[in-house]
Amino acid sequence: MSPLRLAAAFLSVMVLALSPQAMAQDFSKSPEMTLKLGHMSPGTEENPYHLLALYLEKHLPEKTGGKLKIQIFHSGQLGRDRELLEAIQFGTLDLAVITTSPMTNFVPAYTVLDYPFIFRDWDHVEKVMAAPWMEEFKAESQRAKFHTLAFVPRGFRSVTNSKVKIYKPDDMKGLKLRVIESPIFVDTFNALGASAQAMSWGEVFTALQQGTIDGHENALNTIFDERVYEVQKYVSLTQHIFAYAAFVASPPLFSTNCLKSIRTSSNRPPLRV
Repeated sequence: MSPLRLAAAFLSVMVLALSPQAMAQDFSKSPEMTLKLGHMSPGTEENPYHLLALYLEKHLPEKTGGKLKIQIFHSGQLGRDRELLEAIQFGTLDLAVITTSPMTNFVPAYTVLDYPFIFRDWDHVEKVMAAPWMEEFKAESQRAKFHTLAFVPRGFRSVTNSKVKIYKPDDMKGLKLRVIESPIFVDTFNALGASAQAMSWGEVFTALQQGTIDGHENALNTIFDERVYEVQKYVSLTQHIFAYAAFVASPPLFSTNCLKSIRTSSNRPPLRV
């Protein structure tokens, strides 16, 4: 199993770590509820966003005596990251798996996760995820009227392009590269010599196909799932920024007993191989 799948599966196990006592107390007399969970990634078992959703869909009813069920909306059926987050804030969506970079417009503190070259390797990522201050860090999202239950490590981001092999920063000079709509991403690639083009993900494949941009950067699982290799010639393991997603809940759901009993782990790192 890949690191991405293991990390997502482990996170799901932690989210569903309900004690028998909590189950008996919180769910024995509770009405049945179907929770809506949205994400923008493809509905495949290889995708960490969808793998987490599938795990919840399968095991949440078991852990709650059939009281809680999950209805999954994948592949952007309910919108992209920003739309999903706004739905979470307004309480029209219960749960979502959202890329953390667009969340920085709502939670400035999360910007630190986008700083380039701050994570050495997966061991370093694991230590950060297990740090005592992580619970306080996740709680920063409450200022923006949603609750971050856990972060999902996705892997290091790398650059694809249709023109040159990249071995050093100078090789990126002049390349028009799509980046996430984040000032840190734009500044990072402009500093490396590329021409950073902030762009919504929904426009990227067509822009690559038509040559409007020369390349882009992303986590390897997204490069594969979104079939970017069909319109790009090179992928370079630049590993410039580590990619995260966040598992988030709406304020109305968080205030109910069902979510008060769902706990994430603050003292164990994500698994990997």
